[in-house]
Amino acid sequence: MAELKDFIAEAIIQVSEGITDAIARLEVSGSKMKLNPIPNEPGLWSEYKGALSFDMAVTTSVGAGGGAKLKIAILELGADAKADRAAVNRVAFSIPVLFPGQTIEGAFGSRKPG
Repeated sequence: MAELKDFIAEAIIQVSEGITDAIARLEVSGSKMKLNPIPNEPGLWSEYKGALSFDMAVTTSVGAGGGAKLKIAILELGADAKADRAAVNRVAFSIPVLFPGQTIEGAFGSRKPG
């Protein structure tokens, strides 16, 4: 099972790198599409804050040594799976983020989007 903190950190990194990679590929291909367009105008950046949401099953298990750990529940199948004492809970939360984006010039003039 994956450690909760490692899963969250890796998910955040993978999302950021995935968006950055997609932007680079779109630019190389000459596409007119703008992924997460952000105006290059003062005061509008706060309008583009998003959230990275997580909703997962987390196990709290107590091993033979008595120590408890939080881990992401990953389905284990097979006869060799060991059964420690474990409780499964759902954890849901969001992290405010400003996703990687592409700056656009003058798209909104002096008005805010939306």
